[in-house]
Parts: sequence; C-alpha cells; structure tokens
Amino acid sequence: MNKEQTIFYLNEHNIKYEITEHKAVYNMEELEQVELPYPE
Repeated sequence: MNKEQTIFYLNEHNIKYEITEHKAVYNMEELEQVELPYPE
C-alpha cells in the first residue's frame, strides 16, 4: 500500500490515527535528531 491507500483504508474502517511527517532517516543516530511527539 502507498500512503494514500493506507489513509483511505484507515478512514474506511474508522481507525483513528495520527500522522507525523519527518525527513527520511537511515539509522538510529539520525533518528535522534528528529523531534517526534511521542519519543518513547
């Protein structure tokens, strides 16, 4: 599924979700630089 198909599926099934977009990261070190709303 691509992003649009996934969102469509979630909406069609009344599944609640939250989208957080960020730049692509390729390892845990790079991920430490991304501010996420729920880091745990």
